[in-house]
Amino acid sequence: MLVPVIVQFYQNRILKIESETLANFLRDELNKVKIELSEQTKSEMERQKALLKEKIEEIETELKTKISAVKGVSFHVQGLLSLTQEKFSESLEVLTTAASFYLEGEDELNLRRVLIMIAETCLPEVTKKDLSPSPRIEKNLQSLVKELESKNINNRYFDLIHSISTELQLAKERDSD
Repeated sequence: MLVPVIVQFYQNRILKIESETLANFLRDELNKVKIELSEQTKSEMERQKALLKEKIEEIETELKTKISAVKGVSFHVQGLLSLTQEKFSESLEVLTTAASFYLEGEDELNLRRVLIMIAETCLPEVTKKDLSPSPRIEKNLQSLVKELESKNINNRYFDLIHSISTELQLAKERDSD
């Protein structure tokens, strides 16, 4: 009779120890899984954050490009208005600014239109008297020509660069009528 009680006590003791061991083992495994899951989640969040940041930068760049093109339109309209009033030096200055914005905004069609107006309409009417009080006009034109040269892939702007440079030189030498 004593033996079954001792055996039962011994089995209960072993069961308790094994239960504690199993509970500790499961707790450790659960902690490992939690840590691993936490690291995976953190890693995935960092990856998603990097992708989101990259996408935001793309959108910002695209917006800056579009904003530049819109600014170009604004200056283009102002330049056209000055042209209708035959204010050629004013129009030249404003259209040069429009061209720079179109270049930044990658608006090739309007850029070409403005460059043609600069070379064929404004510069032939500008004299050295128009350029001398405002050296900024000449400086801005030279800056525009440099921008065009840097983006002159496959000589797409070659003729316009040449026309503007030639007409600017002639305008610097042209006397008022």
